[in-house]
Amino acid sequence: MQKYIFIIMLLFLSKPNLNYGQTLLSNNQSVVYNNIHQENIFVHYNASLLFSGDYLYYKIYNINSQTKKLSQLSKIAYIELIGKDKKTVFKHKIKLNSGIGQGDFFIPTSVASGNYKLIAYTKWMKNVGDNYYFQGDVCIINPFLENQNEITKKSNDSVVKRESSNQNRINKTTNKYVELKLNSKTFSKREKVIFQISALMNEASFGNYSVSVRKIDSISIPNRPNSSSYQANYSKPQTTSNKKPVFLPELRGELLSATVLEKGTDKHVPAKNVTLSISGKNPVFKSLVTNKSGIFYFNLDEPYETLGADLYVEGDNSEKYKIILNQNTPLNYDDLAFSDFKISFEMKELILERSINNQIENAYSNVKQHKIQPEKPAPPFYSGQGITYNLDDFTRFKTVKETVVEIINDVWIEKRNGVDNFKIKIDQPTIKSLSPLIIVDGLLVLNHDDLINYDARKIKKISVVNNRYRYGGNVFEGILSVETINGDFKNSISQAHTKNVSLIKPQVDKNYFNQMYNNDNESLKHVPDYRSQLYWQPNFNLNKIENTITFYTSDYIGSYEINIEGFTKDGLPVSIKKIISVK
Repeated sequence: MQKYIFIIMLLFLSKPNLNYGQTLLSNNQSVVYNNIHQENIFVHYNASLLFSGDYLYYKIYNINSQTKKLSQLSKIAYIELIGKDKKTVFKHKIKLNSGIGQGDFFIPTSVASGNYKLIAYTKWMKNVGDNYYFQGDVCIINPFLENQNEITKKSNDSVVKRESSNQNRINKTTNKYVELKLNSKTFSKREKVIFQISALMNEASFGNYSVSVRKIDSISIPNRPNSSSYQANYSKPQTTSNKKPVFLPELRGELLSATVLEKGTDKHVPAKNVTLSISGKNPVFKSLVTNKSGIFYFNLDEPYETLGADLYVEGDNSEKYKIILNQNTPLNYDDLAFSDFKISFEMKELILERSINNQIENAYSNVKQHKIQPEKPAPPFYSGQGITYNLDDFTRFKTVKETVVEIINDVWIEKRNGVDNFKIKIDQPTIKSLSPLIIVDGLLVLNHDDLINYDARKIKKISVVNNRYRYGGNVFEGILSVETINGDFKNSISQAHTKNVSLIKPQVDKNYFNQMYNNDNESLKHVPDYRSQLYWQPNFNLNKIENTITFYTSDYIGSYEINIEGFTKDGLPVSIKKIISVK
């Protein structure tokens, strides 16, 4: 990663009037840029035909285009579902952990029947061109809307294929590296399925994979890209010069970029302290200084809950400045070629059956829930320093003044020129021109009265750092950090001269529901089971020679495809399919 450090330095060399997360390179920087690998994304998604009430599950693999191994460069990927009208159905932000990420999307009844494209990319990939991204076909049938013109077949040719045609699908149960073995090919309803995944080349077969088991529809549907063929999506990466703006990679997390301008003149304001606050139960607080062009970049590498950030220019004259968010340049989808999937009258029974089954499944979704993997809040930037007071451990007081006097050591409230301000006793000699840093729920508090007048019974804990602290471009006489019980301090104060920015929170990781029929799940035996997706495991680490996966069939009879996709640790693709029958 050391050879990528120069990219971080570009954050401080940006030129003005560029789009979100872009910079211009010097000649020397262009040479280094062209020697850094580009990225390719492969998405394993569970189906190319979905109905209202279905889930689209997906797993992202971000690949180093040179080594073919998982890329360590970008920490954020983007995935979108685009309609023929070029409108976005959803856009997800995905955290990449060592090049992999996951997510899902529930198909609501508001999404019309039609042919769609699943698009995935990183911001670093946007430097190559508009067509340099992963794309796959997705067809949606929504029987709850009257207008089906987008997918209604106009000719007399039938699109229905007989069930026996499923046997013509490729059964590729092994390759050089991985083999799939089943205990049977035919199963009864609610029967346990056991299959073995064997590493044929020992440790050379070890890698990260995703596993899907889904019902095969007895109609012709678009093919999905597999791990062996996905590179056909990409053109050859291009080089750049200092005349071409470059999208910076998101090396640590989401990259938020904006510019500070002087009101009235729109002059770029350099060397200005700016803070970012994301309030809530997992607050985020950051401070930095604008570069010589008045631009700043915040890396959001911590988990957060609130879908908005507050940007503020520090100082007594903050009202003289404005913050302009540098806009994210969208991809150009004009050249997308969509599938021509159509439905005909002969599909009526299939559509009715799937729709009824989905309604039954969603009616019982409360007992078949996916479990969200909890995100561990990042420690505050001053972690390991100072003392924290959990106020429930003490006698509660109504006012902050009483709380400070009776509980909090080394902190007092001093009145000067008729104004109350917090003071912190620090170990070093006091510098009268410096003030403490006051933070509540991740918000910078400039008017100390906002905290002094707050109801102390709503405060959960108070942390005090009684050392001089340098953060961003400022030096503070200690830190006073307050966390409220409900994380709602923001609602009680004025936010004049604050720039509010909407955020798209990255998708959270989930442990997907796997229905089991055993003695531990007696209650599920009486619940209807019409799952078309029998199993989805987006993060299967093959790290031993023999590996066992189990799942149970449902009451929905028909043919099902077991699909394993992924890459060995050396970047070699693995794509395996096997068909089973449920009778």
